[in-house]
Amino acid sequence: MAELKAGDEIIVEGTDKSLIFQVEAMESTELTDIDVTEVFGYRSSPELVLVTCSGSHSEALGTREERLIVYAGLSEERDRKD
Repeated sequence: MAELKAGDEIIVEGTDKSLIFQVEAMESTELTDIDVTEVFGYRSSPELVLVTCSGSHSEALGTREERLIVYAGLSEERDRKD
């Protein structure tokens, strides 16, 4: 995920449809600073939010110290043709 950049496409394939999302923004945030309501709160349009671990590993926390958050908006919906 760290290699994504604004404008890149993320394709989510389902049984009947494929959803194409376009990366709009990315941020790296300290684990203790994440506001879950802000990250996953209501949006007026469909959005995909991806979160993964980043930064240095903290023995005290038992995980990495940061989270990389990718925000992508729905840009296209296609019917799947098999």
